[in-house]
Amino acid sequence: KRLKLAKALIKKSGVIFISIDDNEASELKMLMDEIFDNNFIALYIHKNNSSKNQANLVSVSTEYLMLYKRTKDGLQGKTWKVPKKGATDIARMFQKLKAKGLSMEEIGEQIRDMYSRPKYMHLGRWNKVDERGVFVDADLSREGGPKNYTIKNPHTRKKCLVPERGWGKSYEELLRLQQEDLIWYGDEETPPRMKVYITDENYMVPDSLFYFDNSIDTRMIKDMFGELVFENPKPIELIKTIIRMSSPTNAIVLDYFAGSGTTGQAVLELNKEDEGNRRFILCTNNENNIATEVCYPRMEKVIKGYKGAISNRSITGLGGNLKYFRTPFVGAEPNDKNKEALTKQATEMLCMREDTFEPVKEADAIKIFRNSKKHTGIVFDENAIPALKKDIAKIGGAWSVYIFSLGDDTFEDEFEDMRQKITIAPIPEAILRVYRRLFKP
Repeated sequence: KRLKLAKALIKKSGVIFISIDDNEASELKMLMDEIFDNNFIALYIHKNNSSKNQANLVSVSTEYLMLYKRTKDGLQGKTWKVPKKGATDIARMFQKLKAKGLSMEEIGEQIRDMYSRPKYMHLGRWNKVDERGVFVDADLSREGGPKNYTIKNPHTRKKCLVPERGWGKSYEELLRLQQEDLIWYGDEETPPRMKVYITDENYMVPDSLFYFDNSIDTRMIKDMFGELVFENPKPIELIKTIIRMSSPTNAIVLDYFAGSGTTGQAVLELNKEDEGNRRFILCTNNENNIATEVCYPRMEKVIKGYKGAISNRSITGLGGNLKYFRTPFVGAEPNDKNKEALTKQATEMLCMREDTFEPVKEADAIKIFRNSKKHTGIVFDENAIPALKKDIAKIGGAWSVYIFSLGDDTFEDEFEDMRQKITIAPIPEAILRVYRRLFKP
């Protein structure tokens, strides 16, 4: 049921990531194929740093991230790129070893030794070094490329072998690369290739293997609360990676199983890093008071800042706004208690929909809220429309207007004479249905 609701909420160009372990991966795959119309993209493997020495046969240290797109053509023309994780470490290690006076052969050995660690395995192609840095030899050919020219190897003075597929660069471009020492020559039986150096600015199409150290986040939670209030929190860097690669900087990120709130912190950190305007919605059923005692307090600390209970370090807040909603059902019996509950619940839901939380006016029939860009007006009695129009004329600016009605009127003609930019927004049918049950004569 939750996955079907999720599909309805995701925009057409949106995607869904689901974390799962070995036990239920196969069942989830069949379920997702059915609900998401076989719009499968990838199954990511997340290698963590855990090691279960008490296991008899296999020490399982991986879990999975299943990725589906909302619609078949939703990602058409999109390209995902992420920084090459660990590239900065490799580039800095090269500079450190070079400063120690090691030879290129010794540096190359130590760099290649780093690639034996899971954290850097995906960078193994960058396995050559020269005075400039660590590089990979990239292909200089293309299918159907020209074969009527070549360059000379400056070391042997012999003509270089022409690639079997033909050159992917013009003769002038090859000479430029040669002049800038960006050509790797190999042996006489190998066509030359181009040097591509590893830097902290390298980007790549994301690999389907992730490595993130869970222990970093476990220590952070213990320091934040003074004890381990949540076991095995998701790595923040993992969530930041999938958000960064799959969504724009103004995305709304929805986590259906919020846990300790890692997704919220990841969004705030990304916004701080790239001046994005992402928003997050975290949902939980508050099992074992996880929302009230872990998730919400964590978000408050991350936003406002806190002092580490163990490290005693002062952690600067990331800033942001936080609203905490509880969503009980509103009964359909037309009594005052239910009417009052619906009014309150509907107000908060519509404010969240419009991202307008600052109250301007809160009367029985009219409620007005705002943010820095617009106002939201909510009319609970259509007879109060003239009063709202006076408020709009007085305040000015852009407005979204919601009008509760016992009929099917849109009331757009009521606002045709106004100069402000006004959008008459439809009230979600689920709210409207309960309203009509409660308030019908």
